[in-house]
Amino acid sequence: DLVIAIISVDNEGSSKDNFYFFTEKGVVKKTSIEEFTGDFTNISAYKFKTPEDKLIKVEVEADKGEGLLFTRKGMCLKFDLEAINVMGKNATGVMGISLKDDDKVIFAKARSGAISNKNNELCVDLFEENLKITTKNGQENIVDLGALPIQNRAGRGKNVIVFMDDDFIEKVELIK
Repeated sequence: DLVIAIISVDNEGSSKDNFYFFTEKGVVKKTSIEEFTGDFTNISAYKFKTPEDKLIKVEVEADKGEGLLFTRKGMCLKFDLEAINVMGKNATGVMGISLKDDDKVIFAKARSGAISNKNNELCVDLFEENLKITTKNGQENIVDLGALPIQNRAGRGKNVIVFMDDDFIEKVELIK
């Protein structure tokens, strides 16, 4: 087993009340922190849909906000966290991004905050950073996360970098 995250949570008065689980195959799961309260010495937090899938990120955030998924082949999907229903700890999750057969999610992030008004118009862009992308062959690109539209989860996302067929994204990092 591989440790993905160790998260200390003080739920009293916290506005961040959900765990978000992200996998290589594009699956996202939102589980209430309350599912994990109690005296446990060993507890399963995630069940995979396929044996080939791997957990890549776990974060604690609130219901309202934005999620970001970035793939090895340069696809990026920014979505509303409210599009994911809260699930039990034994649930497998829902599709966050649809992947081509040879692609996988390599970067995931959740960011809390109110993102829309009653007319569903974007009020605040929660991702103030940019993404710096580096390919295996050394190509670099900066992606303005504020310019990415919020899309429906389970879509393909938007292609944010073009590179040769033998190349792929090797590193993704948030920068100011």
